[in-house]
Amino acid sequence: MATEKILMSSSALSLGQKLTLWLVSLGKVGFCPYAPGTAGSLASVLLLAVLFHGFKNHLAAWAGHASFWIICLGLTLLGFYGGQKAINKMLATFGQQDFGWIVFDEALGIWVTALGALAVVVACRGSAAFAGLGEVKFWILVFVSFRIFDILKVFPGSWFDKNWINGAGIMLDDLVAAVYAGGLSGLVLLFWP
Repeated sequence: MATEKILMSSSALSLGQKLTLWLVSLGKVGFCPYAPGTAGSLASVLLLAVLFHGFKNHLAAWAGHASFWIICLGLTLLGFYGGQKAINKMLATFGQQDFGWIVFDEALGIWVTALGALAVVVACRGSAAFAGLGEVKFWILVFVSFRIFDILKVFPGSWFDKNWINGAGIMLDDLVAAVYAGGLSGLVLLFWP
């Protein structure tokens, strides 16, 4: 179904369906006519960069505590669960395929990439290294590495992408890319802080 048809038919959707559409398209960023996955990733990076910048000193202090990482894991699992449920609702409404405008998976992928990179830095250099990270370089590295691995679909992401055409599969291929991207980003940051 073409993007225009989906946007036009969204007027016939219930309020719950409209909210779900808004969520999985990240406020309709996913309807960007060119490279919606990249647009969704960029919007996610910008939002997280603002949040991390505002709380950087607090995050640096918390990053050395296990409770910080438990909360981050909980938020990731909540995002995965809610995201795959919302995506399944959209697939039931518009058809079973991975629509380009579904970009919530990119948002969760950027989140996991950033956490993975931070985890590598904190594990190897301690939580004080968190505060010393160059923010612009960090977010560019997170964005570029995630997009590369998301496009390449490295195994087992490629398997999820081809075999699970549902909310979980759509989310899992991006989470696999995020694990690779987070690890690579963290290693790069160790040698290029």
